[in-house]
Amino acid sequence: MNYINSDYLDEDYLSYISNKKVALVGPASYLNTLNIGKLIDSYDIVVRVNRGLDVISNYPENVGTKTDILYNCGIKKMDNGGDLNIEFYKSQGVKWISTIPYSDYNGNCHNNSLHSMVDKNFIDEAKANFNFHLMDWHNYSHINKHVKCRSNTGFAAIFDLLNHKPSELFICGYSFYLDSFIKGYKDGCDRDEEEFAKQCFVSKRHVQPSQWGYLKKIFSKEKKLTADSVLSQILKMENFSREEFTQIIHTN
Repeated sequence: MNYINSDYLDEDYLSYISNKKVALVGPASYLNTLNIGKLIDSYDIVVRVNRGLDVISNYPENVGTKTDILYNCGIKKMDNGGDLNIEFYKSQGVKWISTIPYSDYNGNCHNNSLHSMVDKNFIDEAKANFNFHLMDWHNYSHINKHVKCRSNTGFAAIFDLLNHKPSELFICGYSFYLDSFIKGYKDGCDRDEEEFAKQCFVSKRHVQPSQWGYLKKIFSKEKKLTADSVLSQILKMENFSREEFTQIIHTN
């Protein structure tokens, strides 16, 4: 089942990911209730998003320790991609840096150019020190049309990875901001994790109900997709609401 156009895949990335078991780790705070760090590290390839490496040392039993691919928006701000520390990424064993192309507020994307806020020095250093992957604009645009907005970097990563043919893609720590970020993920920001997540929850640029609804539909059909126990229940919710999510957490 293809969700994006296979004519626009990265052949080197395909060779790296194809037939591998891949774990994609998000920053949701509910990960602190799950003791799945060893499970995450057991996967052939572990993928993290934006500032995901920043919390490893505090919660290895919950988020694991291994990182092979980092999807980062490339915007050097603590609110976004973080401080983009190349030496830190190297010390953590990162092998690939991946990112997404620019789209406008509504998700329209017309070429492989990067957002004007992306740090060009970081991109140059990433290419010099790691394997580098850019999700093709055709594929990013395709996902954006389904969700009718500019997809979050971490959401786009799901479909970018899927189309590079893993044998399994295990998603964990994704809540669509139904809860907070894991503590420490937004260190250095003016807003704390809880307030930041509440604002992301109602974003008009990255529309969370649309992204949740699309993954909910895909998850029920795609045998390669698996999820942690909380996300599995999120994707079975009847309504996209923090009230329903709270009931899940209390019974998990």
